[in-house]
Formats: sequence, C-alpha cells, structure tokens
Amino acid sequence: MPMFYNIPHVMGFPEFTGYPWMHRGQERLDAEGFRRSMWEDQRIFHRIVFASCQTGRAPLCAPDYFFLSSEGSKVELCYLFRARNQILDIKWNSIETKKPEENVDWRPFCAYIRGHLPTAEFLFEPPEVWDKTWFARTISETAEKVPVRAEIVDLVKAAGYEITGKQGWFGTQSWSLADGEVIRRVAFAHWIGWRETSEQDLERLGSHLVEL
Repeated sequence: MPMFYNIPHVMGFPEFTGYPWMHRGQERLDAEGFRRSMWEDQRIFHRIVFASCQTGRAPLCAPDYFFLSSEGSKVELCYLFRARNQILDIKWNSIETKKPEENVDWRPFCAYIRGHLPTAEFLFEPPEVWDKTWFARTISETAEKVPVRAEIVDLVKAAGYEITGKQGWFGTQSWSLADGEVIRRVAFAHWIGWRETSEQDLERLGSHLVEL
C-alpha cells in the first residue's frame, strides 16, 4: 500500500477527516519523532483502507476509533477528557489530577461518550474474551490471519457451525483453511448486523452529537 503522503489531497477525503493524525499535531518533533509519527499515521491509514477493501464499505464514521492503536486510543481518550467542558449536559468540576482516571469526572465522562460518541467503545481496552462486536470487526476488517482464540469456537458454534483448533508445529495452533473460511463467514454476518445497528444509532444520535 502506498504511503498516505504520496497520494495527492488524500487527507481531504471525508473518510480520513477527524482522526488525531500525529503529523498534523502542533507539537514540534525532532527527526526521529517525526518519523515515528508518520509511520503511526500510515498504520492507521492502512487499517482504514484495508478494512474498506475487506468489507466493501466505507468506514461507519470518521473518526472510527476502532482503527487507532492501543496507545493512540489512550492519548485520544485523554484529549477528549480535557475537552469535556464542551459537553453541556453534565456539570463538570475543575479539579486537576495527575491521571484522568483519578478525577471524579472520569466515570461519568466515560459513560457519556460510550453512549453519545460513535465508536467510542473502541477507545477502551478490548474485553479479555471477545464479544460479537470485537469478533466481527477484528476478523472482518483488520485481521489478515484469523487468531486462535477459544471464544471464536463458541461464537461460531452459536451460529450453527462446528470448528476445532488444530495442533501445528512446535505446539502452536492454527485453523484449517475450511475452518478459517467458516470463521470469516460467521464474523461477516455479525459485522453486517453490527453495521446496520450502528448506522441506525448514528442517525438517531444525529443532532445530539457533540463536537469535541
């Protein structure tokens, strides 16, 4: 995939607006820092494009926080927390703490954005055991290889299929080609359901969305 900066005007496309692109930040970086920021932005760019190629659909919204890295999600969550005064539905306090998690506003803030900011649930750590949404989005949008996880067997079984993990070289596990196809088929069926529900939720939220 080409580097994003080699594609004329690509950052003006609606699919890429709103993301916390590091190369557009106000912070002055040295050469090494700038290089790291460009590679991190390329990684996000790659995930967005790859997901659309896999599903045949544009991202649900922009930004779609599912595409951020774990570290990028933490940074964005802290940025949104600092801008919480723009959310007028809640009376916020002005106490400053070393960590956002220590602030009395943290829990109501997290609860609010989970219910009002599209894809905000992906700013938080994924559950140890994938639910249908994490299963559907990871397998359908970002996984080039299906990971071996016990809950995948259960999710596929619930859809009416039987699969088993295979023992490979040096004790590692892998799926058979047939099982891999079944997993992707089940994941995409869940993805279609997630997408339809999310589009409806996005339309319902509409004018209630807050620009943070």
